[in-house]
Amino acid sequence: MSFIIFLYALIIGSFLNVCIYRIPEGKSIIFPGSSCGSCHTRLKTKDLIPVLSWVSTKGTCRYCGEKVSIQYPLIELLTAVLTLLGYWQLGLETSLIWFCILLWSGIVITFIDLKYELIPDRLNIFIGIGALLFYSFKIYELQAFTLQPLLGALLGGGFLLFLAIVSSMGGGDIKYMFVTGFFLGPGLMLVALYIGFILGGLYAFVLVILRRSKKGMHIPFGPFLVTGVLIAYTYGPSIIETYLQWTNF
Repeated sequence: MSFIIFLYALIIGSFLNVCIYRIPEGKSIIFPGSSCGSCHTRLKTKDLIPVLSWVSTKGTCRYCGEKVSIQYPLIELLTAVLTLLGYWQLGLETSLIWFCILLWSGIVITFIDLKYELIPDRLNIFIGIGALLFYSFKIYELQAFTLQPLLGALLGGGFLLFLAIVSSMGGGDIKYMFVTGFFLGPGLMLVALYIGFILGGLYAFVLVILRRSKKGMHIPFGPFLVTGVLIAYTYGPSIIETYLQWTNF
């Protein structure tokens, strides 16, 4: 089962590469088919095998010889490895579906935000649709109405909205934490925010130490929020339990 999940996740990673490239440009992620970014030759099946196609051509286009970014196989491998880790942690349960929604969209958000410094609404809408499905499933599972997912959304989106008012925070970040809050609830959202801001702060500190920081410099915060959300969803309960034991609550 691990091998099958890894294999399918590699294919998903290949599709995520398409999303990363096309979504910021407002293009369809389905049509037309993939082509070389340099010579625009339509790629054949043998050119679209995750990782292996890139290795077999030594990182170049087999039609024009131009270099193909190593980002493509790296994202495919990253998607496969993290999906497999999620499976090992969560098992073949419904929770793995919600994790994959957060993970796969999070990978696309991370690389788009790093390059373009934005989180596209299309991705937040996709997560939002997943959040509504999650909310509906939660109500069905509990056989009762619950406010926990909604409270998580209000906490995540509300806190970043407050920061946007008093300082600076991107609108995409606010929307992202709002929709992911449905999956986390208020407790795990606190964990996600804490981890995200700690990682963002450490990154800023390293930039200052290395003298790479400039006045007015904008740091893409999406990757840190994504990391916080993923860690909180998979390991959040254990983190909270450990914290309570350390503080003797």
